[in-house]
Amino acid sequence: MRAFNSFTFYFACIFVALFYSCYNEPYEGPVIPDTQISCSIAGNLADTGLTDFLNSESNNFKENCLAYKAALEQQLLSCPELSDQIVELIDNLNNCELDSFFKADFDDDTYLALSAEAHISDGQLIITGRRDTEEFKFILHETTEGTYQLGVTDTQGNINMATYSPDITTNESWVSNNNGIETLGEVTISDINYSELKISGTFSFTGFNNNETKPFTNGIFIDIPLTKDDEFFALYDGEEYIESSILGLPIENDMTIAIIIFSELDSTNMDFSIDANTPPGFYSLRRIPELPRAGFTANDDFYYYANGTLTITAHNIDAKFIMGTFEFIAELENATPESYTITEGRFCINYGL
Repeated sequence: MRAFNSFTFYFACIFVALFYSCYNEPYEGPVIPDTQISCSIAGNLADTGLTDFLNSESNNFKENCLAYKAALEQQLLSCPELSDQIVELIDNLNNCELDSFFKADFDDDTYLALSAEAHISDGQLIITGRRDTEEFKFILHETTEGTYQLGVTDTQGNINMATYSPDITTNESWVSNNNGIETLGEVTISDINYSELKISGTFSFTGFNNNETKPFTNGIFIDIPLTKDDEFFALYDGEEYIESSILGLPIENDMTIAIIIFSELDSTNMDFSIDANTPPGFYSLRRIPELPRAGFTANDDFYYYANGTLTITAHNIDAKFIMGTFEFIAELENATPESYTITEGRFCINYGL
């Protein structure tokens, strides 16, 4: 009976059990259908729903998940002898609340990662999807939304690359790199959500391995977790401020975020004090008791108060991640000099570490 063969059940269990929470509310009962159908037909509908679910795209993932769930509910009514297996599948769907999704097609099969993640560091975006010892990895020398070619050397000598390793404990891998001239695929970063710390996109590429090739198609990753290293930039009287260290931490019983940027080059530092519940938005920096505030220290004897603006572009309170832009004039009467001009400032800080 095709309706519920072991192959379909295996992949359904693996997928839904590992991509959705293990602490779901139990299934409380089937939806009463308008008409009763045979177990065979219901199984065919469930198979079709699963296929559509696994072939989802970013704009129809939840819709397909709900359709698959409805087909399972119909199958539950038509195939009571399979009720334990079907109820488990329905429960594990967790009402189709998406956690993350990473898949690719190759060798006439669909690869489903059991975990996926992305990380931005030092001007690179690294995306990884794993299933046991199998692994997909993408290294992009771009960190913004857009479409990027794989296998081609850019003007900086960098090559965006995709790799599939059947077993990361061995040296075997399929790599989107041949001669640095031929385009061997592309990755499209469709959405980077810093507020939710999620990233989505699509990919396809041809992998080389010992003069053999393998196509990887219909790749998609949806809402996979994203992390980003601390980052800071500012111009200090027109020159780049060379930071030596960046410190972000909660203070005052976690009610305030303190951000301090040190420069050993000229023994200066900048600091920001921000309410821990500050949402994204535009704020004034003034010498007043209210937050946010900022300042600049030229040496131990002089603290310059910031007069300018701060824009919080993303703030994930749960992850303790904040990013924004700023510019201000740091002022102190009767000091020498009386002010410093800080422009083009931006920061990205993990303040809970």
